[in-house]
Amino acid sequence: MGVYEDVEKVYRRAKILINIRQTDHHHTLEELRVLPALLGGVVVVSEDAPLRDRCGYDGHIVWGRLADLPGIVRDVESNYAAYRARIFDARLERALHAIDASNRASARSIVDMMSSHTERKQRLL
Repeated sequence: MGVYEDVEKVYRRAKILINIRQTDHHHTLEELRVLPALLGGVVVVSEDAPLRDRCGYDGHIVWGRLADLPGIVRDVESNYAAYRARIFDARLERALHAIDASNRASARSIVDMMSSHTERKQRLL
């Protein structure tokens, strides 16, 4: 089984996802891990990332420096119910709905643009 096969099953069984950057040179949030985990109800403990406040749901992730993550994870395990209640609230639901609406609008715009381009191309032929 590949690393990313059946990831939804893994997230359904998980309670906590520890998100660290791939390398010292990857200064990203790793949204392809974080967002599906949050959507699946998994508490995300993440290494701090530049521009984290731009993702729209940064207040629903437990952040820390890489060296501090083991202690943070222990605290999350010990106080899991409190962390989960704080993270999975109406604000997160609104943030995720806003992201979904924005993605759908972008996809519609791209499809419309492609259709318009195809129609112009057909008229020229």
